[in-house]
Amino acid sequence: MKRSTKIVLVSVVSLGVVGAVAARQFDGPGCGGGPGGWMAKKVAWELDLNEEQRDELDAFRWTLVDNIKTMREQRPDADEIQAVLGDQFDSEKALSMLDQRLQHVKERAPEVVSAFGEFYDSLDAEQKLQVAEAIEKRAERGGWRHRGPDGWNGENR
Repeated sequence: MKRSTKIVLVSVVSLGVVGAVAARQFDGPGCGGGPGGWMAKKVAWELDLNEEQRDELDAFRWTLVDNIKTMREQRPDADEIQAVLGDQFDSEKALSMLDQRLQHVKERAPEVVSAFGEFYDSLDAEQKLQVAEAIEKRAERGGWRHRGPDGWNGENR
C-alpha cells in the first residue's frame, strides 16, 4: 500500500474517531455550533484555515455527525441483546448483528471518505503536512485512547 494511501486511511479513521468522541461529549449549541464544534474550532485554529477551508471542515464534521447519529439509532435494543445472551450465547445471531453494523459502515464510508477528501484537498502543502504529522504522532502513541486518572493510555498493558 502506498504511503499516501496509508496516511489518508489513517487520517479518515482517526478523524472519524475524533468526530465521534466530540459529537458524543459536546452535543449542543453551547459548544461551538453543534456537535463537534469545539473540535472544528481547534482544528481550524491549529491549521490556520481560511473561510473556504473552514466550510469544507464543517461539511466533513456534519457528515460524521450524521453517520454517528444513524449508527446510534441502529444500535441493538435490549431484546436483541437478550436474544444473543440467552441461556447459551448465540454466535450466529451475534455475527449477524455485527455484519449489519459493518454493512452500514461500508455503505456510508464513501460519503465520509469523500467529505474528508474535499477538506484535505482544500489544504495547502504545509497544512497537509501538519495533518499527516499529527495523525502519525497519534497513531504511534496508540491511537485515540482515553487517559485515566493514573495517566494510563493502554501502552503498558
